[in-house]
Amino acid sequence: MTNNALSNNNNKDNKWIKVYSPATISNLGCGIDVLACAINNPEGDFIIARKRERQGVEILQILGLGDKNISYDPQKNTAGYAAIETLTKCNAKGGVELKILKNSQVPLGSGFGSSASSAAAAAFATALLYDKRLINMPAKHPKRTELEEKVKTELIPLCARAEIVGIMGSIPDLKISKENAEHADNVTAALLGGIVGVNPLYTDNGDLYRYNVIMFPPINYKFLTFSPYKIFDKYTERYVPYAIRTATARLSLPRLIKFNDFKKNMGNLMDLVSTLSVFGAHLNRFEEGSYKRVEIEKRKSDKFKECIRKSDDCKIQTAWADKMIPWYSNVKKTAYANGASACALTGLGSSFFVICPTRSKIFMDVLKDEVISTLSKEAGLIANVYESEINTHGTKQVFYNVPELDSMDKFIGHQLGY
Repeated sequence: MTNNALSNNNNKDNKWIKVYSPATISNLGCGIDVLACAINNPEGDFIIARKRERQGVEILQILGLGDKNISYDPQKNTAGYAAIETLTKCNAKGGVELKILKNSQVPLGSGFGSSASSAAAAAFATALLYDKRLINMPAKHPKRTELEEKVKTELIPLCARAEIVGIMGSIPDLKISKENAEHADNVTAALLGGIVGVNPLYTDNGDLYRYNVIMFPPINYKFLTFSPYKIFDKYTERYVPYAIRTATARLSLPRLIKFNDFKKNMGNLMDLVSTLSVFGAHLNRFEEGSYKRVEIEKRKSDKFKECIRKSDDCKIQTAWADKMIPWYSNVKKTAYANGASACALTGLGSSFFVICPTRSKIFMDVLKDEVISTLSKEAGLIANVYESEINTHGTKQVFYNVPELDSMDKFIGHQLGY
C-alpha cells in the first residue's frame, strides 16, 4: 500500500463508523500458523471508530468478557496497535478514537482468534476513514467489493505485527521472541473470510517482507465448536473460563520433533491443501446447483473431513495438547465414538471443533451431550457450544445507527434489539 494511494479523509461531520470482524479457527489440524478459517458462530468483535484532529490512537472504552484484562494503551492492545500501523501507512495527519466490543461469550485465550478479530476490525475501520481510494469510491460502485478485498489484503502484515504486540505484552514476565510470536493465519482469515493458507516470505537477512495468501473455496457444512469453562464458582458467582494465553501456549510448543513425525505432518498438510485446491478448481467448471457440481461438493466435503481427521494427529499439536489440556484426547475419542467425522483444536487454546456427518439436529444434540459429559467427567468442565459455518465475508463495515448512540451501553442494547 503506497502513501500516494492513501490520504486523509475530509469527513467534517466526524461520524462514528462500525466494523465487524469474525472469530476464526486456526491450524485446522496440522497447518500450525499457516491455515485458518473464519466462522459465523461464535460471534467476533466490533470496533466503533471515528476520526480526530490529534494524531495517534485513543481507546475510549472496552466491553466484553475479559475486558478488565485488556490494556487501554494502544501500544499494548492489538486493536490499538493495528490502528497505529494503519495510520502510519496512510501518512495520516489526524488520528482515531476507538471503542471495542469483545464477544461476551468467548473468553480470551480460548482459541477463537479474539485478538486477531479486534486487530482486523480496527485496521479496516482506520482504512475506511483514511484510505483515499475507499473514500472516493461510492459504496454501491460495482468495483467497491474488489477494492475492499485489495485493501484488506494490504492490511495483513499490519495486523500480524499487532498480534506480536498482543502476545508479547499479554504476560510481561514471559520471554518470547518476535519470531515465535509472529503469525498471520488468524488475522488473514478474519480480514478476508473463508478458508485461507498463509506463507510468510523473508529476505536473505531473515526479515519478513510480505505474505503469500491462498484463498480456498469454502466447505458447505455445519460443525460444532466447544469453548470450555470451569464449573461455577460459588464464591465469585460466575463460571471461570478455561483459557490459555497465547504467549503461554506458544512457549509450550515442542522445540524438536522426530523426522518421521515431521514427514507425516507435511504429508497430511499437503493432502489437505491439495483437496481444497483441486476440488475448488473442478467446481468452477460446473454451474451452481448442477448434478455434477453437487456430486463434486459432496466428494470434496467428505475428503476434507477425512483430511482433518488425519491431520489432527499432528505430532506438534498432540504433544502440546497432552501437556496443556490432557483431557482432550478422551474428548476426541468420545466425539469419534458418537459418529463425528473429525475433531480438532481451534488453535493453541482450549477450544475445539467437531465436524458432523449430517446436519440432523438430533444427531448434533446427542453428540454435543456426550462430548460435554466427557468434559465434565475428565476435567470437571462445562462448555459453550456453537453451531458454526464458514464465514465467507470476513471483516466488513456494518451500518447500524451508531452516531445516535451516546454510550457503549446503549450500543450494546441497540445491537441486541432492546
